[in-house]
Amino acid sequence: MVSARALSQRLDNVKLRIIALVHDDKNGTKLQVGGADQLVMPEKGSGRQIQQSMMNPRLADFSVRTAVLGTAGYTMQQLSNEPSKSWVGKTAAQLSAERGLTILAIWRDGDYIYSPTPQTSLETDDELIVFAVSNERMEMRHVVFHKPGPAWKIGVDFREQPGVMAHVQHYAKLLAEGKLFKGGPFVDADSGGMMIATGAVSKEALDAFAAEDPAIQSGLLTYEIMSWYVAMTGDEG
Repeated sequence: MVSARALSQRLDNVKLRIIALVHDDKNGTKLQVGGADQLVMPEKGSGRQIQQSMMNPRLADFSVRTAVLGTAGYTMQQLSNEPSKSWVGKTAAQLSAERGLTILAIWRDGDYIYSPTPQTSLETDDELIVFAVSNERMEMRHVVFHKPGPAWKIGVDFREQPGVMAHVQHYAKLLAEGKLFKGGPFVDADSGGMMIATGAVSKEALDAFAAEDPAIQSGLLTYEIMSWYVAMTGDEG
């Protein structure tokens, strides 16, 4: 038998994992000695599922909906740090709020940190086990909602509001960078307007950009950022 370590060296892939299907428990130890990283035991797994369905029916139903059928729209996922969306320096609470997920555990230094506290700082090599919206179901966007501020002149056309062009030019920069999906005022301009960022823009980055808006700084507008799940998409054509 070729061990997993020897096979990974032959294939020049140190991340190679060997998954073994086991029908007889007696063979499990042999396969692990031979280098199997993980054992899959369908008979034992089915027995545990039946037991769980009898003893904890709600937990069993939850597992089926999230992990088997995929009908819940939420799944457990494994995340690794990405340079473009790095979580280094952030806490578990900050990442959870930013991405709309629940961190169940952190794999760090060869072991799990189960149910990390909100203040736990995330590190570069961490791998996260999270419960989050299924990637196949919905994407998340961050939206800036604007409302008239103390300097807004009620009843005056929005194009004639003092300093409104500086506001338009500010968001035109976001559009030119490919980071603005759609934006504009509501038909009732005295109700404000909204700007929808592309999926690549984090909530923190959008918040920082929105705060630099000259119309915000002058008091012409106020703003609030809300995170939005794109649950339905149609075809205007």
